[in-house]
Amino acid sequence: MIIECQNNNVPACKFYKKQGALLSKVDMYAYYHEKDCKNKVQFVWYLDLNI
Repeated sequence: MIIECQNNNVPACKFYKKQGALLSKVDMYAYYHEKDCKNKVQFVWYLDLNI
């Protein structure tokens, strides 16, 4: 499973980590061209459901 969230959603990040997800990508420019989200950072989590 691939999960995307933003750096300002700390409760979600803690939840994904607690579930065993691994932070696989940090993209500081994912929202660069979006006016309202320009300063947010994209986090992409990976969770293996075959465990």
